[in-house]
Amino acid sequence: MNNANVAATAGDQVPEHPIEIWTTRLDLDADAIAACAALLSPDEIARMRRFRPEHKRREFTITRALLRIVLGQALSCEPASIVLCYGAHGKPTLAGDFRAHELSFNVSHSHNMATLVIAEGVETGIDIERLRTDADFTGLARRYFSAGEARYLAGLVEEARPAAFFACWTRKEALVKALGMGISFGLNEFSVSMDPDEIEVRLHSDHPALSGNWRLYSFRPSPDYVCAVAVNNPCRHVLRFHEAKRDLHGVYPLPQ
Repeated sequence: MNNANVAATAGDQVPEHPIEIWTTRLDLDADAIAACAALLSPDEIARMRRFRPEHKRREFTITRALLRIVLGQALSCEPASIVLCYGAHGKPTLAGDFRAHELSFNVSHSHNMATLVIAEGVETGIDIERLRTDADFTGLARRYFSAGEARYLAGLVEEARPAAFFACWTRKEALVKALGMGISFGLNEFSVSMDPDEIEVRLHSDHPALSGNWRLYSFRPSPDYVCAVAVNNPCRHVLRFHEAKRDLHGVYPLPQ
């Protein structure tokens, strides 16, 4: 795990509860996937069955199971008992008797890897993408990014464009997911640094929705993937990373 620790700098308040970030591979066997599916709610099972092709079902099942396991540990309850509801753009939140807990969480998956973030007392969003080179990155930037970002990407040598594009994309996606608005917010409404090596990411916007103390962080869960997390809090949080491991029964054990 690159960027394994992003600590608070001198003079900043260190939070009592750091932001927990989990990653997992999605290439599990059939028994493990069945164990994950057993943790899902009836509505999640119905949603999973609507996915085509099969690998989309697997991605959804494993990601939601891991979310429930992590939430179950945080809430000291059985993962399958957790009740979730969804915002207008699909962001999950706790519901029912769990609503009183001030936990924010978000999930993302891409190809063979998933990630989730969980935090207390702040809003969070996360996005992960597998690095690719087979796309019209300048065209996509003109369509989705701010004018300044599109110009910046076009000015890079071709070999540098994929890393800059996905750094920008994940940072923007993490932020709009934290807002609970999805890309309907408009990824061109704000600008971020496109430097793929930047960990604490610069954000530029005059939009009222982004007037709070938003912070963006980038990290690389593996060489082929880039990820970003967004947090709205005036202090610099500590990010704590975990990689999920399966036991022999296909259930994810978590550290005590």
